[in-house]
Amino acid sequence: MNKIFSFRFGLAAVTATTTAAAQNGGSTSEPDRAAAAKPTIENAGSGRAIEIETRVGYGIPLGEIAPSYSIAEFAGAQVPFGFGIGYRLNPHLSAGVMMQYGIVKRSDETQCVGLSMTCLARDTRLGAAVHYRVSPDKSVSPWVGLGVGYEWFTVTSSSSIGAPYSARFNGVELANLEVGADFKAAPGLALGPYLSGSLDQFISTSHTEGYSTDFVGTTSIEEKAYHAWLMVGVRGTYDVGL
Repeated sequence: MNKIFSFRFGLAAVTATTTAAAQNGGSTSEPDRAAAAKPTIENAGSGRAIEIETRVGYGIPLGEIAPSYSIAEFAGAQVPFGFGIGYRLNPHLSAGVMMQYGIVKRSDETQCVGLSMTCLARDTRLGAAVHYRVSPDKSVSPWVGLGVGYEWFTVTSSSSIGAPYSARFNGVELANLEVGADFKAAPGLALGPYLSGSLDQFISTSHTEGYSTDFVGTTSIEEKAYHAWLMVGVRGTYDVGL
């Protein structure tokens, strides 16, 4: 009797162990399911991070420096190069500062060449902006941004027979609206196109002349006007998680 009881007890134990093993092998545990549900793009929901941005584009000017003085008289298209750093508060929202330096084609370049002059133009911007990403958990995420800043537009002329001359227009960037899309290239790295439009106003001008770059003075622009830059380009961001 004891042998029969022992045999039955052992058989039941083996059967229970085999059944449990089969059940465990045929199902996924909760931790495994949670891991499988995580986004494949690591930075999609990583929360706070330092965001580094670079960009390059193509822009055209609109509007006036002052009433009856079109900015197109001095500036043609520009190629802007930008660098920024910001803080991402959450997967959707970030804020930061940016500096942009634009190489501007002078609209009177043909005239300058005819007079054996070297004519250059540069546009520099320093500003701050906030960006909102619509779907940071996706491989492609549209975004929108809004910023303000300060602008310096400089034109210079020089020749081998005359004294050089430089004029700088100083102004505020009242608003800069941007839209674009981020394409996730790697964890933390995104690339994509952007389109921006700014509303700006020059408030003063300063100039120098002569070989010693003697400072002539700064003059307030009494009758102000508005101008704008429309730009399109490529933007890249890299997130350093915190």
